[in-house]
Amino acid sequence: MSNLLGTARPLAVLVVDDDRDGAESLADVLRAYGHEARTACTPTTAVIEADSFRPDAVLMDIGIPGMDGYRLAVRLCEVLGRRPLLVAVTGYGNLEDRSRQEGFDYHFVKPADPAELAGLLTAHAGRATDFSPHVNGNAPRTGALLTESAGPSRIG
Repeated sequence: MSNLLGTARPLAVLVVDDDRDGAESLADVLRAYGHEARTACTPTTAVIEADSFRPDAVLMDIGIPGMDGYRLAVRLCEVLGRRPLLVAVTGYGNLEDRSRQEGFDYHFVKPADPAELAGLLTAHAGRATDFSPHVNGNAPRTGALLTESAGPSRIG
């Protein structure tokens, strides 16, 4: 099957968003790039999917009814026994600092460009990855902080 990923290894990606159509659309784009993507629209289904799917990366809305995305990220890390690449994809642009404090690697403000998200995952897949078990979610990876813009911010 042809994909847009090239030679980088495909990632298992969990897209967590209470907007089912948005989550499925993003997962479709990620699949076109060669990643294996699943969706979850509630905190409960996110935990179930993480436990069975074992994602390398989680793209997470922060404003999820029932449990905010930060608490859910901690829960997912506990279930996995390690910390996957954590990417906030949210309507809350003013939470970038909190995303960093909570251990997220990137913060995108909706509407995020799906191709840009896929490119970020492809770049991550091409690097040697260290999925350290930062179970508490408070150990962000090192990297440069990008300036605030409509695009993503590399945080940590």
